[in-house]
Amino acid sequence: MIFTYDVSATQIISIGMLIREEPYGDTQTNAYFGGLLPESETVRIIIGKRYGISPDFTDSSLRK
Repeated sequence: MIFTYDVSATQIISIGMLIREEPYGDTQTNAYFGGLLPESETVRIIIGKRYGISPDFTDSSLRK
């Protein structure tokens, strides 16, 4: 997964992801966005079933 700030962005989403033109790659985005999702495997499975997404992939969870 990649993340790129909008050209008009003025607010950072994380101190580790400052505003820049270059996109952030898997390492940074998975760490940040994965941290927003529940840690519990059981909860991820329940959410995955509810929304038809894989509980193992942060990318698929965030795209929905």
